[in-house]
Amino acid sequence: YYGAGLAVHDTADVDISGLEIRNFCIGIAVVRSHDVRLHDLRINDNHGAAGVIFTGDDGNGAVTMSSYNNTLSNSVLLDNGDGFEFTRGTHDSTLQGNTIGLTRPLPVNGNAVEFATSGDRNTVAGNTFTKYVDTAVTVGGAGHTIRDNRFVSNEGIGMRAGGANLLIQGNQFTGNGGDALSV
Repeated sequence: YYGAGLAVHDTADVDISGLEIRNFCIGIAVVRSHDVRLHDLRINDNHGAAGVIFTGDDGNGAVTMSSYNNTLSNSVLLDNGDGFEFTRGTHDSTLQGNTIGLTRPLPVNGNAVEFATSGDRNTVAGNTFTKYVDTAVTVGGAGHTIRDNRFVSNEGIGMRAGGANLLIQGNQFTGNGGDALSV
């Protein structure tokens, strides 16, 4: 995870708060770690991959199950390529109470939240996603919970969901340019 403002590798039981991170490839990369709590952060202008990423990447692009029980909460992620990603086996992790949006056009369009070869049972709850160009949230995998989020003024689809046993409940879609929800 070359180019991360902060990288948390192969560790457990970490609490990080009160930081502002800008202008890296990735704001914060949580790699093969568990029980990491990120909260009350401001992550801006990271344009290579994502503002924050939880990943089980084995170092060679393969999936592991060693990224779990991680949380990002009460934070603001603005003008990042992808705002947030659950990738390469990340499971049983939570994104809650965050604002993820764009304030200006970016060179490459991304998602507010992307599930890219994620593991199962991740939760996205009580967040606000705004002004993304293509799809604000792209969900794949199984057993995820997507509830009580606000999708406001996104130019494309609010949420595109695929997979098994998803719980999509209580989300609000306002002023989006495409479908609110595509399953």
